[in-house]
Amino acid sequence: MTGRFGMKDFTTTINGRRYRVVFKYSGNDNFGMCTNPSLVRRTITIPPQLLHPDRDKELLSIAIHEALHAADWDKDESWIENTAIELAHLLTKLGYQRTDE
Repeated sequence: MTGRFGMKDFTTTINGRRYRVVFKYSGNDNFGMCTNPSLVRRTITIPPQLLHPDRDKELLSIAIHEALHAADWDKDESWIENTAIELAHLLTKLGYQRTDE
């Protein structure tokens, strides 16, 4: 499925587990969601409004946040939140940005 701004759903592997990354509303407009890694159908959900070009840094932070949950489900939420923000900031300072590819 293609989300707003042309981003398509895709699959990725995190910590040896396959996840489907989907762009849809998860019930909270500005937050993503990651399903428990013990489930068979693992999903990371990203709100489609974060695909707007003006929200790239927020998208990066949310994507990292949910990927960290996928990598280590038992990590404390405050650790996940702080680490995601710090990594997004680092990657942005290094010049990483979303492209149309």
